[in-house]
Amino acid sequence: MMPCHRLRCDTKENMDTGPFPEPVQKRLCEGLRYSPSRVLCLAPPGELGPVAALYLAAPQAGRQVRALLAGDPYLHTPLPAGLSLIQGDPGRAERPGGPYDLVVAWASEAFIPEPRQWLAQVIRSLRPGGRLQLDLPCAGFCPVLEACHPDAASWTLPQAAELQGWLQELRLRELELSTWIELRIYQELGDLLEDWTRPFPLHFEGQGGQQRLAQLRQNLASAFEGASELSLALRRAHIRAMR
Repeated sequence: MMPCHRLRCDTKENMDTGPFPEPVQKRLCEGLRYSPSRVLCLAPPGELGPVAALYLAAPQAGRQVRALLAGDPYLHTPLPAGLSLIQGDPGRAERPGGPYDLVVAWASEAFIPEPRQWLAQVIRSLRPGGRLQLDLPCAGFCPVLEACHPDAASWTLPQAAELQGWLQELRLRELELSTWIELRIYQELGDLLEDWTRPFPLHFEGQGGQQRLAQLRQNLASAFEGASELSLALRRAHIRAMR
């Protein structure tokens, strides 16, 4: 069962179900208004398929959608037909190819170890006039997950002001940055656990991965013991800009 999502931004609230409810889909698909012919999608391997599918499903003759993915794609997640893969780590964005009309990035959890360098790499892959569209965790992301998730020690969660400064240094035009809260509501602990093993499924494979999974389950069970609702509030940064 997928979590129920509520988007909270300013005073507006919307609710839907699925990996990308309608309000989040609208944010992810903002770049389609520019009719991009060459698109680069950057996301954790377990979330890449749904992100890329949004751009592949939009009708436009000749659109190319590419993505960075390390290792065998079939070990991670089902991927949509028509997606072209480049071997590489999406969290580092080294040699992503290009030039692209649009780079879009989405992640449930922090997956970029050095966001300042990552931004520079991504922006270099854009053509002049190309668009950048990012929706990523930022500082103040989620205290519960930061305390419970076995990967949290390696997460880099920049302040919105830091992101703003780095992007200004890169001389982007039409820069817009806002923070918002995504609420995810779960029916059962198993649904919550499934949601937070999805971004990097291989991290929870094998003997070591099963130990990490057991640790995450135990930590979440303790965090929500006695709670009337299983929900997480996730602080995210939404960025739009033009090179």
